[in-house]
Amino acid sequence: MGDQMVGETIEAFNAALRNVWYLVVALTVAMILPFFLIKWLNLNKIGKERAQQAEAAKKEASKTQEEA
Repeated sequence: MGDQMVGETIEAFNAALRNVWYLVVALTVAMILPFFLIKWLNLNKIGKERAQQAEAAKKEASKTQEEA
């Protein structure tokens, strides 16, 4: 009877640890994923702005060459 109780206690403890592990993984992903998503969105925004600036610079350069 004592061995069975110890076995059940160990199984319950393992199940609790497994649930805590899943919770830790889920919380870690929930904290890290938005951080990288925000960085990626900012990089996209900066890339688009730089592309627009490059296009404007090309137009200005071609306009200057046409005037000369």
